[in-house]
Amino acid sequence: MNNDAYPQGPAPEVGAVLEGLMAENRRRAAGHGAACDLLWRELRRAVAGGKHFRGRLVIEVHRGLGGGDHPAAARLGAAFELLHAGFLVHDDLIDHDTVRRGVPNLAAGMHAAAVAAGAGSAPAQHFAEASAVLAGDLAIGLAHRLVAEVDGPARIRGELAELLWDTIFVSVAGELDDVAAGHGLWEVSHEKAMSIAAEKTAFYSFQAPVRAAAILADAPAGARELLDEIGHGLGVAFQLADDLVGLFAPEEVTGKSSLSDLREGKATSLMLHARTLPVWSSLRDHLGRADLDMATAEAMRTELARSGAPVEVDRQAREVLVRLRETLAGAALGPAVTRVLLGAAGMIEASLDGAAEYVARTAHAAGTAPAAGTAQGAQDAEVTQGAQDAEDAQDTRGAEGAQDARGAQDTEVTHGAQDTEDAQDTRGA
Repeated sequence: MNNDAYPQGPAPEVGAVLEGLMAENRRRAAGHGAACDLLWRELRRAVAGGKHFRGRLVIEVHRGLGGGDHPAAARLGAAFELLHAGFLVHDDLIDHDTVRRGVPNLAAGMHAAAVAAGAGSAPAQHFAEASAVLAGDLAIGLAHRLVAEVDGPARIRGELAELLWDTIFVSVAGELDDVAAGHGLWEVSHEKAMSIAAEKTAFYSFQAPVRAAAILADAPAGARELLDEIGHGLGVAFQLADDLVGLFAPEEVTGKSSLSDLREGKATSLMLHARTLPVWSSLRDHLGRADLDMATAEAMRTELARSGAPVEVDRQAREVLVRLRETLAGAALGPAVTRVLLGAAGMIEASLDGAAEYVARTAHAAGTAPAAGTAQGAQDAEVTQGAQDAEDAQDTRGAEGAQDARGAQDTEVTHGAQDTEDAQDTRGA
């Protein structure tokens, strides 16, 4: 196990770029009326939240690779944080969510302002939805501006511009597939579910930031390919952890509705494992119901926690992390880059540890555990033992001074990893 604690909050250089941009555009918006000023105020709030690990990855990997253009790295890091903010605003709109990081999200803030100004329910909702579309566009547009302003050789600037376009293209493809899968428009296999997770969250949260750092540092092709592989694996493990945290952690931890993914019928790896188990008969008629109530959702979570599905997802994510550590052990990326990437893996592992505890609590919430001699009891015992192991591991890390990450999204590594941002900073976050 890696005991390095991944730093929380924005890297100071990235934070300074973001704050400067938001202040500059707030001043400009003031000359365009109350609605525009309010929109930028809400967007500033959206950008300020979360763990900001994407920008930190750019800064630290670039520095670790020997890159010397630190102002450009800060702007690139800020570009990925703006992409993340824009994706989250759009994601909340797609999923009909009104809460992000435990407070009303951008659309909800704009809705409240419209009601306060005298708008009726339908006009206020239209104003809120339009505001979310436009604010997300603004954030993504600002990311383009930052990348375009990077000063350097034409080849590097061209590669960064192409990477930004690839990031948006791939993320949109993943988000669209996620929505389609939730409505059952096409059959989704485990492989397809992992592909969706890789596209809608993993690429922009890990793979693209480390690739951007390598491009800016003009790292050799071999290092770039290795970082691509590691970034992809980190993103997949992050999304698997986020799926568990998003469903089983309390709302005060995730900062968003615990009903969202169940109502949307998300075809996550967790649900695909559940489809192969007896528990599916208790879930299938309720998953994807727009009118799903809290009591039914709690019953679904309890049944799911008592099945073997969460254990399989946890195992899947941890196997990815084991392979990543083996790859890093034999990689020639240098101690600084290795330390950063191991720290990111540790952040995800801590999220898995926390998820195991939430799963065990949920499994026993009804007060009656299945008999240990039954197959279900054996599965439940595995969940419980996993949670105890996680607690022991957390205690050990705490004694060594490491910091626990609530993991993964960013529900912002989402379009969530936040809060566990990257539990729900992911877009799933």
